[in-house]
Amino acid sequence: RPGRRGDRSMSTRHPARRRVLIVVQNLPVPFDRRVWLEATTLARHGHAVSVICPKMKGFNKSHEELEGVAIHRYRLPDFGAAKLSFVAEFLWCFIAASLLSVRVAFGRGFDVLHVCNPPETYWPLGMFWHAFGKRFVYDQHDRNPDVDPGDLRPRHREDVAEQIGQQVDAHRADQRHRADAER
Repeated sequence: RPGRRGDRSMSTRHPARRRVLIVVQNLPVPFDRRVWLEATTLARHGHAVSVICPKMKGFNKSHEELEGVAIHRYRLPDFGAAKLSFVAEFLWCFIAASLLSVRVAFGRGFDVLHVCNPPETYWPLGMFWHAFGKRFVYDQHDRNPDVDPGDLRPRHREDVAEQIGQQVDAHRADQRHRADAER
């Protein structure tokens, strides 16, 4: 089990090398700089990184490998400007990303599913892969009023600050526990 004496898999000096699948819907990589920097940083640190994203002008290849990152792209049809276009586009992207995640799982494989927003609705994909032992990371990229202190009422700001403080304290306690377990 990780964290036991003598087990170095959770050590900060020798982190376990993982296979990471990043899913992004709004822009292709490497054009989406935030996602591209995350992916290439993970790859430089020895992780096997795959990215699923849409095709767009200039990024038309269905599959390519750049800087150690395997990129899988799906076609994004033009759904027009009707009110239901957003729903149709989301469903198309969700299904395409889900099918490509199966392809990656049986190909290069992955241990961690890292989903970047928008949209905020990829949690069913995370739940599906979690059932198979995959870890799920939700990456909040866009500004959200629940975490932006400038958009919050004073009392709500205090609640958010307290919750963040509790999470930081729990993280520090976990790090101390892991360090003690390594000794």
